[in-house]
Amino acid sequence: MTLLAISCGCGKKESLPESVSSNTSLSEVKDGEYLYLSLGADNMKNIVDVNPTEIYINIDRSGSEFTADIKDSARIEEIVNALCKAKIKCATGTDYTDNYNWVKFFFEDGTSYTLNLNLNLLEVTVNGSLMHYELDDFESFYNLIVNLTDQ
Repeated sequence: MTLLAISCGCGKKESLPESVSSNTSLSEVKDGEYLYLSLGADNMKNIVDVNPTEIYINIDRSGSEFTADIKDSARIEEIVNALCKAKIKCATGTDYTDNYNWVKFFFEDGTSYTLNLNLNLLEVTVNGSLMHYELDDFESFYNLIVNLTDQ
């Protein structure tokens, strides 16, 4: 398995092609902010009070996709609790090839939100540019979703 990473370090921002898109376009992402609060979606801001009814996980391991469809409320609560600990650390120029992961949260009101990850980095469009962010306290969430796709 070959894993290619292009790294520019925390704090350095680079613009990527407009053809690459993400779930949500944001005007800013603040270092130190809780991830679920920084995503710009009301359903994610309220995820602590209103858990999703289903979570679909897609993990890309060098071009091979592994998935899990989670509907068990106890497992959903475990995933949400792990997610809510994560905070934005800093913007980074790191980009991993063939590691485009995503987690889609479905809510009872019919809304959904897709959390895009580049390996274990947040991938989101900010002011029209695709950005990657390192995250603090993200390991338990990331390890949980990866392990769920192994079952």
